Amino acid sequence: GRIQQYYNYLWHNHGSFDLRSPLFHDVSPALSAEISVYLHRDMVTKVPFFSACSSSLVQRVVLALQPEVHLEGDFVIHQGEVGHAMYFIARGECSMMVPRKSNEQNLICVKTLEKHQYFGEHAL
Repeated sequence: GRIQQYYNYLWHNHGSFDLRSPLFHDVSPALSAEISVYLHRDMVTKVPFFSACSSSLVQRVVLALQPEVHLEGDFVIHQGEVGHAMYFIARGECSMMVPRKSNEQNLICVKTLEKHQYFGEHAL
C-alpha cells in the first residue's frame, strides 16, 4: 500500500530507509509513526509478552523505541546491574559475555544475539 510505495520511492531515489536521515525531516508525524510501526511491529510482537497485547499497546511500544548504536567491544549492561531498558537488535549482533571463573578479566561468550532478537525484558 501507501507505505510500500513510499519505501520504493526512498530506495530507488535515495538508497536509504533510515528514518533519522535528513531525507525524513519533512515527513509528517502521522506518516513517521505509521512507518515506524510498519518497520518494527513484527520485531516487538516476537516477544512473548507483547504478542498477546493489543495493537494500540504494541504501537505505543514501537513509538517509544530509541535507537542506540554500540560498537564492537562496547558493554550495553554489566552483570549485576539493575536494568532500566529492553533492547532489540535491529542490525548486527550482541554477545553475552561472562568472566571466566579462573580469571575475572578474561571474558567468554555464552550466547550471541542477532537481528530481531532481544534482551533486558526483565527490566520492564
